[in-house]
Amino acid sequence: MLEVNAREALAGHDAGLAAAVRRLERLPEREAVIPDARLDLHEWIAGAHGHPKVDAPDHGDGLRLPGPTDPAWDLAGAVVELGLDAAAAAELAAHHATETREGPREAVVALTAYLAPYAAWRLADALPSMGEAEGGDRLRFQRRAARYRRALGAALRASA
Repeated sequence: MLEVNAREALAGHDAGLAAAVRRLERLPEREAVIPDARLDLHEWIAGAHGHPKVDAPDHGDGLRLPGPTDPAWDLAGAVVELGLDAAAAAELAAHHATETREGPREAVVALTAYLAPYAAWRLADALPSMGEAEGGDRLRFQRRAARYRRALGAALRASA
């Protein structure tokens, strides 16, 4: 999925892709979860007790990708969708590691490995919508696609 989506979306400007694939392949086997899978900003609401996600229970359900997967998929999704920098991403991974009794380094390595696949998948999901939409919706999908393209490029550059 990563290779096809990245090559198509970046039209051959995919330096770092082979390294990103190797990074994924080197991950130790980890327990799969049913992820939220999509962490769009518009799906979060501000509430008295934090920022709950309004539709998380059904995203990992059904036929949508990625299916049961490493929890790092959602961690990478949070980094991409929220535009977190490396320090904030490391803090998120450390918090996850504490909550799950996982090693902090293992959590950071897994999160980093899933940044490119998450961004590539979201970009591949946004591009057809951008082509079909009109007016304000088209502009929103163009912005979304540009954001995912930047995130994918950054993840691939970091892998190179």
